[in-house]
Order: sequence, then C-alpha cells, then structure tokens
Amino acid sequence: MSNIDYEDEDDKWINKGISLLKGGSEEDAIKCFDEALKLDNTSPQALIEKGRILRLKGRYEEAIKCFDELIKAYQYVDMGWQNKGMTLVDMGEYKEAIKCFDESLKLDTPDEHKTRNDKGFAYYMLKDYDNAIVCLDEALNIDIKFVDAWVHKALTLYQLGKFDESKESINRAISLGWNPNR
Repeated sequence: MSNIDYEDEDDKWINKGISLLKGGSEEDAIKCFDEALKLDNTSPQALIEKGRILRLKGRYEEAIKCFDELIKAYQYVDMGWQNKGMTLVDMGEYKEAIKCFDESLKLDTPDEHKTRNDKGFAYYMLKDYDNAIVCLDEALNIDIKFVDAWVHKALTLYQLGKFDESKESINRAISLGWNPNR
C-alpha cells in the first residue's frame, strides 16, 4: 500500500467517526478515531475529535493525552493548547489552563478571541476579576459581537460590584442573540 492509500483509509475512518458522532454514537466514533490513529498516530483531526469527545464525556485524563500528542506532533498548531486548556478548566485546574491559553496565544490562531475569552473565564474562576476583565476586553476588541465574552464580562463586572456596567454587558449579549433561559 502506498502512503496515499494510508491517507485515504485514515480519512475514511475520520469521516465515519464524524458521521457517528453527529448521530450521537460517541463511543463508536472514538473507535473510528482510534482506527485512524493506528494508521497515522499523529493525525491532527483524529486527535482533536477524539480528545473533544473524551472531554465532553468527562474522561479528562484521556482527553489531555490526546491534546498532548497533538502538541508534541504539531507544536505550532494552537488547537492542542486551546483544547487542553479547556479540559483543564473543566477539571478546575485554572492556573494550568491559563498557561495553555498563553501558549496558544503565542501561535497564529484564527480563534484568538475565543482563547482570550477562555483565559478570562479561567481568571474569573480564580476570582482574579481584574485580569478576567483585561482578557475579556481583549476578546471583544477582536470580535465585538462575541456573545460569550459579553456574558463573561457581565458576570465579572457583577462580582466587582459594577452593576450598571454588568447590566449593559448582559443587555449587549441579549441584543446579540444570547438567551438566558437556554
């Protein structure tokens, strides 16, 4: 078999895994990503998708292992750091998450506003509200319509006792389509 055949087979497993994931068969999707990784143990898409599923299922250590493999193989790709950071947030490891977000921000990332928002949220969880506001404002400077950053900013301002500004931020989120009842 040529390398092309391996790549084609790898893609087939990844596409099948994504299809299964969309249908709600998470465990079967993980098996497909594992098959893809048997063919290419550094497949970025397989590592990201598998890691994301594991994170959502609360299998954090396994998810981090996927993201560490991605970081090791593709040190200049922000998705490994970003996803590892979010997994660490889920685990309550906010200081470590911030370090991951900082590594992601050193790279050329198309989702810089999301990373800055996530970093702000981690600071919020640490009750470091001043640094949270800095990060959230940076996110909003990049994308003024980023609803999550407006919501997180409202929560942070509320904790700082800036109730009028908090209300303005939450109203901005609502005007952009955020529904507090979801």
